[in-house]
Amino acid sequence: MSNDARPVEGNTFECETCGMQILVTADCQCESGEPFFSCCDKQMSPAGSTSD
Repeated sequence: MSNDARPVEGNTFECETCGMQILVTADCQCESGEPFFSCCDKQMSPAGSTSD
């Protein structure tokens, strides 16, 4: 996993279904895996990104 893919302080993730947002308040320290956030049974996207 690339270090660039890890959530860092200040990142915001948004649910594309209901609009809830999560603000990351501390850098991810995972050494393996691919951390993600989910809501409404779907993976959340970085806020401001669009899938269209």
